[in-house]
Amino acid sequence: MKNSPFSWKKVKVLLLKPLLWKGNAWDIIEVKTHYALYVLVPKEIAVIYDTQTQNQKSTQMARISKLKEAEQAKVKEMLSTIETNWWLVFSKQATEEDSLYDSITNRSLLAYVSKNYWVSLQPSNFELEKIESLWEFVAKFVYQDIQQDITIKVIRTAEETQPE
Repeated sequence: MKNSPFSWKKVKVLLLKPLLWKGNAWDIIEVKTHYALYVLVPKEIAVIYDTQTQNQKSTQMARISKLKEAEQAKVKEMLSTIETNWWLVFSKQATEEDSLYDSITNRSLLAYVSKNYWVSLQPSNFELEKIESLWEFVAKFVYQDIQQDITIKVIRTAEETQPE
C-alpha cells in the first residue's frame, strides 16, 4: 500500500452518513484517495464526488439539498425548544462535594441531543469544556451557519436526594 499511486492524492467525496470529526451527512469533504476507495465507498459512507458524478446526480443533489434543509430545520427546532425550556438538564450522581462521578463532555451532550431531538450532529458541533461538577454551564453550538449558546444545568439524581 505504501507504493500505491493513490497514497498521497486526495479526492472529494460526498458523505452519505456523518463521519466523526470530518463532517455531517451530505457534506462534501476532501480525503486521501485510498481511504475513499477502500473504506468510505465500500462501507457506503460516501461516494466519490467527481465531475461525472456531479452530472449524473444533479437531480439527486437537489434531493440532497432538500434533505440538508430538512436537517437544518430540525436543528433550528431543537434550538428553539431548548431556548424555550431555558436549558438542558443532566441528572447525574455526585459526591457530597458536588463532584460528578462521571463527567459530561461534548460526546455525552451529542448523545443526549441525538436521543431527545433526533438530529444527526457531530461532537465537533459542540464546544464544551469537560463538566465535572453540579452547576450551570454554557456550551457553544455551531452547525453550518447557525451559532447559539446552550445552557446546561447539571443536577443531582433524584434517588440521592430522597431521605432514607
